[in-house]
Amino acid sequence: MSWSVQIEQQLSFDWNSYIKHKGNCWQCLVKFQYA
Repeated sequence: MSWSVQIEQQLSFDWNSYIKHKGNCWQCLVKFQYA
């Protein structure tokens, strides 16, 4: 199972947030996913 794919699916509803967090750091993506 790929956690990166899960994150992309989780943030698919808001690409703006996805791009912002992805441009910042992967840890932010993890925090955003489990927030």
